[in-house]
Amino acid sequence: MSVLMTWFVLIFLTVTFLYLTWKVYKVYLQTFDTFLFYGFFGLLIFSANVLLWGVNYFIGNFSAVSVFISICFMIGYGLIFWAFFHKVSICINSKSEKTIFGLDILIVITVSITIALYVAVKPFLTTYNFFHLTNGLIILYPIIGVILLFTIIMIWSHERSIQNQTFTVTIIGLLVMITSSTLFNYHILNETYRIGSWIDIFYMASLCILAYAFYLYVPATYCDCKTEFDIPDIRKTFAPYIFVAVWFLLFIFSRVSPIDDDWEASLYNSGVILIFLTILKQLIISLENRKLMVQLDVLSSTDALTGSLNRHFLNRYALKLHESGLERISILFIDLVKFKEFNDTYGHIAGDERLKQLVSLMDECIKDDKYIIRYGGDEFIVLLPDAEKRVAEKAKQSLETCLATYSQAHSDMSPLLVTVGINTSTDLDILKIIDKADREMYKNKRFSEL
Repeated sequence: MSVLMTWFVLIFLTVTFLYLTWKVYKVYLQTFDTFLFYGFFGLLIFSANVLLWGVNYFIGNFSAVSVFISICFMIGYGLIFWAFFHKVSICINSKSEKTIFGLDILIVITVSITIALYVAVKPFLTTYNFFHLTNGLIILYPIIGVILLFTIIMIWSHERSIQNQTFTVTIIGLLVMITSSTLFNYHILNETYRIGSWIDIFYMASLCILAYAFYLYVPATYCDCKTEFDIPDIRKTFAPYIFVAVWFLLFIFSRVSPIDDDWEASLYNSGVILIFLTILKQLIISLENRKLMVQLDVLSSTDALTGSLNRHFLNRYALKLHESGLERISILFIDLVKFKEFNDTYGHIAGDERLKQLVSLMDECIKDDKYIIRYGGDEFIVLLPDAEKRVAEKAKQSLETCLATYSQAHSDMSPLLVTVGINTSTDLDILKIIDKADREMYKNKRFSEL
């Protein structure tokens, strides 16, 4: 390729890159999407990087400017990473899930650094002085590029809140950029680099591809995160371990093709870090699972409307009753009087509120140890463990007194009345106890209607 043609392609790619960056900015002004915000500023920093690079090589090669060019390059990478990271983080609600996600990122970064050092940096280490600031910064280009590449793959596999086309084009752009920066390193350190070479074309092409990736992004007008009812994606669990598998492949390769002691030590060190991060992640997952199991147990035993216990709890309690060591058990079977008429008059929302108020009054007025269970639509059971008949009678009287007081205070609505059946038994067959209390309740109900 002639020098004139090379410069023509470079100028064309530069103009294309600036045009796409401007288009991304215009879309951001219309939507104020945070993904585009960080992406645009990342592209803007890369634009400054290109401008400084051109000025430095055309006017004079100043080491201070070279350092600033490298810093711009890294900041651009960082902003692109943050665009993807922020987009996913807003879809993660719980602190534990954010911690697990952060550990996944650290696992990927550890593997990325190991691979980048082994593949892109190792060939230069024996030749060049990396304590020199410029050399040290230049060699970071491919390392940061590999970290960003692997991290974005992991982020996308964890939560696909970025469209496929944006993700795919971003990965292609990063691959091209990593290739160009690695070749750039090689030629710079061998002092064979010249401005306007095909390496520069590669680099500008990678910037155009990244800008195009952000241009393709379609801002969501709604929250495109998954809901709590979605089936958990298995990729979230296994995505970071794919990168651990890559580390193991590198380790196996080092056994087949022996490496020097320093590199072997680095490989072992990264392995120790991976093991620590993996164990820590599994510990957090175990603690979170234990907490979720407790929450699930509470939810499965609680009535969603009234907050009382439900039939599921009653069935579990009945199974364990004979092992409880109780001598007797008392049950109050409670039916809300004329609840259907109340619903027809005041509406179902008012009816729901009446059920919740009844549960609240039962909890407040019955002072003994108890379990309040919603047995049916407007039927409740108050289960009194080890309570004698007189205790159950007293509980009934306390409840009726509280309901009368409440009805007087809310005279604008129909009174809150219940019919109660009581049964106390030393036979701990809870279904029989409930049946007898139910029959007594119906007997009392028929008597009150006479």
